[in-house]
Amino acid sequence: MSLLRTAILVLILTSFLGIACAYYPYNTPVPDNQDLIFEVFSLAGVNCGNPPVPSTFTISEERTILLIATYHWCDGENPGTISLQGQDGTIYGPWQAIGRDGSGGASNRYWEVGFADGLNLPAGSYTIVDSRPGTWSWTEDVGNRGQSYVFALREKTGGSAQPCSNYWGPIEPTGTEGAGPGQSPGKYTLVYAEVPKSSDPSQGLPANWNWKNFGPVDLKGGMRYFLVFGRSADPELFEEQNLPPEETLVTATKDTAIIWNSNKATSDVRYAYCLQRAPQPSDPPEQSGIVGTWSWFTGETVVIRPDSTFYSEKNKGRWEHTDQSSRRYTMRWDEGGWIDSLEISADGKSLTGQNQHGTSVTATKM
Repeated sequence: MSLLRTAILVLILTSFLGIACAYYPYNTPVPDNQDLIFEVFSLAGVNCGNPPVPSTFTISEERTILLIATYHWCDGENPGTISLQGQDGTIYGPWQAIGRDGSGGASNRYWEVGFADGLNLPAGSYTIVDSRPGTWSWTEDVGNRGQSYVFALREKTGGSAQPCSNYWGPIEPTGTEGAGPGQSPGKYTLVYAEVPKSSDPSQGLPANWNWKNFGPVDLKGGMRYFLVFGRSADPELFEEQNLPPEETLVTATKDTAIIWNSNKATSDVRYAYCLQRAPQPSDPPEQSGIVGTWSWFTGETVVIRPDSTFYSEKNKGRWEHTDQSSRRYTMRWDEGGWIDSLEISADGKSLTGQNQHGTSVTATKM
């Protein structure tokens, strides 16, 4: 069932049956740039407090967490904190949560922690720790776990891609390793294509090859990597281990990662590839000084996200950088239709301006 259809069903049940059920947030689909990587959700009536089983999620690779939320139907008081405990015992947080309305407009039923710059977590298992488990809602049909939600920055792996303007290859299926490009440390998308052998001249043009994305891949300075094609459906990239002493013609430095490549295909398949810098979670295209958590002049806490959305305890909306050459922004609130024209201070710590009715609007970064 799609998220939108699920959301509609939740609204119908809540309106006509009075069920104290949860969905997150505002019963809308997940934003396009995010993955809902963990969800404990049920349409059943909830139990109030002390879930018998921990809410634990596992990620197989590093992910950038954007938001963590828990559900407290039986509470309504000011939210506490949320933290994570890794499988090795490491504690992340705690972070102060803000409240969001639940079913029927009941206040502070969702506790939410947002990460404007993203929280990078390595692969592993993590247990959500709620500071007030006595009101954390849970149901038997989802394993007696506390209802909770974790959103991460969407990772793009596989699928079609734009052709590389400059590429390495074609790499013949010889099975031997050859020195490839040197790269600055960072996160990249590997773009690759099978290079056909054909008498048709058009098949020799890179624009006509079937380019695909793989990754992102995280390259570290001072490391050498083996990139292997043809051994499985996807390319394989791994840190070099047990390098023979004679293979020292190309060495990495502390500021460079070196790629060695090999084509292990048993058929006559050639490959070409390039590495494209992936968008960094800490520096997305629209990220600016306005992103973060703000104390609003109305007394509310407003969280402004990198994806051009924002929310408070009782409202939400979208923002835009009005003039890329200045510090001016426009915030459009869904409820009430308020339009705030604001300017951020040079130190990035305060917002000042007014709405469309001339009312003064101020905020201080928390």
